[in-house]
Amino acid sequence: MKVLHVITGLGVGGAELQLRSLLQHTCHQSDVVTLYNP
Repeated sequence: MKVLHVITGLGVGGAELQLRSLLQHTCHQSDVVTLYNP
C-alpha cells in the first residue's frame, strides 16, 4: 500500500516527530509532501 502524508511545514514540533516515528515503524511505502509558501 502506498501512503501520502501532506503536511504544512517541517518544523521541530511534536507532529513532525510523531510522523517520523510512524514512518520508521510502518511496512507501507510512504511519501511526505510539505506545503511551503516562502
